[in-house]
Amino acid sequence: MMTKIFCLLFLVGSLCDAQSDLKIKYDLRDKMELDIRDYRNGYGIFSKDGKDGIIDSTGTIVLQPIKGTLVSLGENNLYIHYLDEKKSRKTGIINSIGVYIIPLDEHHFVNYWNGANQALVTYKNKKHGLYNLKGELVLPFEYDDIREAHEGMYFLQQNKKYALYDVKKGIISDFIYEEHGYFENGMASVKVAENQYQLIDKNNKLLLTTNDEIINLKNYPYLTTLNRNNNKEGLIDASGKELLPLEYSNIFIKENYAVLEKRNEKEKYLYSLEEKWIRKIDGDYIQHFRKNLFVLGKNDKQAIIDDDGKVVFPYNDRISLIFNENKAFVLIENNEKQGLLNEKFEEVLAVDYQFLAYDNQRIIAKNENKFVEISWKDFQINELLGYEEIQPIININYYDLPRDTKLIPLKIKKNNKFGIMFVNGEEIISPIYDEIQNLHRGNIFIVKKEGKWGLMNYDNEIIRPFVYDSYGVSKEYMYFLKDKKKEIISLF
Repeated sequence: MMTKIFCLLFLVGSLCDAQSDLKIKYDLRDKMELDIRDYRNGYGIFSKDGKDGIIDSTGTIVLQPIKGTLVSLGENNLYIHYLDEKKSRKTGIINSIGVYIIPLDEHHFVNYWNGANQALVTYKNKKHGLYNLKGELVLPFEYDDIREAHEGMYFLQQNKKYALYDVKKGIISDFIYEEHGYFENGMASVKVAENQYQLIDKNNKLLLTTNDEIINLKNYPYLTTLNRNNNKEGLIDASGKELLPLEYSNIFIKENYAVLEKRNEKEKYLYSLEEKWIRKIDGDYIQHFRKNLFVLGKNDKQAIIDDDGKVVFPYNDRISLIFNENKAFVLIENNEKQGLLNEKFEEVLAVDYQFLAYDNQRIIAKNENKFVEISWKDFQINELLGYEEIQPIININYYDLPRDTKLIPLKIKKNNKFGIMFVNGEEIISPIYDEIQNLHRGNIFIVKKEGKWGLMNYDNEIIRPFVYDSYGVSKEYMYFLKDKKKEIISLF
């Protein structure tokens, strides 16, 4: 199956940092005998006697325990401080050395953290205001609502009407809008009256007036519209001209085509954005493949059709498009085996392999009982000797595969022992362990050695020593058992 092809997409850009933090966190916990959580950027929160404090990487307590609860904002070493009193809760923003950026008060933060806008929507006395992370109240508590609208923009509500607000420029419009969408590519859809909608830019410049709500700006100058009375979609261009009437349940745009669906109809429709024709296609689903070609799904099989609906490549279990150094290849799957075709649908690799992982130089695959390395350059096949097992740690669809070799680890078995290697053959954890299991949360492995369990990462760091009898995993945490005593392991 294609799900055998492996990726750790969420590791991109942070392969080692988070886990190095995890190593420091547990070393500090052992050294200081403190319950430490949420360690990042050189600081962690610890709890003692029902109070929270902050400790740095050297073990120095930089903020002595205070009443209440601390929650990291994730940036700039700032923390929300919650303090529950008899009949109220106070909140504030405090830094790692105990200085309040926003003093404790009977308010609460609506959006805990907005990294793009560096601002916090705050609620107090039934009104909303806005703080920046310098502690400045940039909007007073006089608004019924403040809604974040992406790209540094907000909509402010008073008397059931909205005005446009820019963090840097201030209030830009009057309170004239009944409802609003989110900014995308510098534009947003707003409702001015019943069946009256506008498309505006960040300066509140009017770009378009339409009778229908605009719900998708991603494909500008093509705009998807919606009639909320019957939940039907249509399509207009940047001038407001109707291209497709409001009669479709879903409209999917890719390159020069739109795939259309109608509720309770098996047939799909293909629409040319350039030539403005529409064709009915018989099938379970249509997905854009490339240029004027599409994947047609029917009866659990897939074929390739052109924009006339003609089948140009026959049905297989699965057909996918992958790229290597800007060259496109067609990946074919039948009976859980994969092979490759070139752009002309000519075979370059027979459908005899189970793909395990790949990078820009090679594919690691299984053929019968052998493991092989296949060169992208000439598709030469070399057997990988000495391996009893090679398999992905977790399974994610092929199209999520990063091209960086460092991000494609494989579990290996040699001489009945397990280790981890990258797809280029570099062994990052030597095959000397009894068992290795991945936590599906970053680059952390549960590892068994000489009958005992421990915790390791890609850096070959031992996060927890090999002293535990067993382990368990929940959604929020994992735990080890030693002599029937449970040790909670927070992964954050």
